[in-house]
Amino acid sequence: MNKPNIRVLLIEDNPGDVLLIEEILSSVGTTIYDLVIVDNLKSGVRLISSQKAEEDEKQSVSKQSCSSESAFFDAILLDLSLPDSDGLETFASIKDNSPELPIVILSGTDDERLATEAVKQGAQDYLVKGQIESNLLRRSIRYAIERNRIQRELNDAREQEKKELKSALASQQALMGWQTGSVTAKMSGFGPLQKRNPEVFYQFQSAYDSLLDKYIDSVSYQTEVPRHAISELASLVGKQAGGPRDVIELHRGSINKRIEQVSAKKLKSYTVDGRLLVMELLGSLVDYYRLDISRNS
Repeated sequence: MNKPNIRVLLIEDNPGDVLLIEEILSSVGTTIYDLVIVDNLKSGVRLISSQKAEEDEKQSVSKQSCSSESAFFDAILLDLSLPDSDGLETFASIKDNSPELPIVILSGTDDERLATEAVKQGAQDYLVKGQIESNLLRRSIRYAIERNRIQRELNDAREQEKKELKSALASQQALMGWQTGSVTAKMSGFGPLQKRNPEVFYQFQSAYDSLLDKYIDSVSYQTEVPRHAISELASLVGKQAGGPRDVIELHRGSINKRIEQVSAKKLKSYTVDGRLLVMELLGSLVDYYRLDISRNS
């Protein structure tokens, strides 16, 4: 059975540190590390750009995944102190040129504030050179790649969710005739509720969070759908002159909270089944406005 290969770009100018990392990653293990080394920022950026162009060309030729044969890197090991750059500016330059790649920072400084800021800006890990040993470095690279993969999948899921919500809203509008008439005017003429009344919006957000949990449970366990709660929230949104966009923003807010809180399987249930709740809430909101118009006509 072939060992998996991980292709790593090391941007490091200290020959002693390069030798140490080479020895660690070439030692016997379950993974083969293909290490490519450059000693300055400019060379690293140029190499990343050329590899990315090569990968884009391969993808244009074939839509099939070719990750196992790809010339692109799986991870980057980055020294912050290089001849042509220093500190977090070094990280920012590499991140800007390779936003899709996990970056593990190597630093000769055990600076907690610097490490925290680097992670905030998107670094997957921060390792102090004098404290690096074989298992730590290997584990850091593997975990960085896996965390980055999961985050990209979540980001893709969020983008897909946005597209599907827009599509669902367009279908609902066509079905109910929102393009014309007094219902349309009442539902779209007041601007985003989150800007008009942030305090009320966040109260609705809390109510929607709870409603979404109940709705997902009703789908998962085939229990009664909380339609009274749906109608009640629709009425509250309607009384604040809320519209379809407000409902979608409430749903997005709930999904964003759950990205870091639930398993991938549970998150899929929230995104897929949650769209049904959005449709039901939109339908109840239309009913509220129709009734309101009839009362005042």
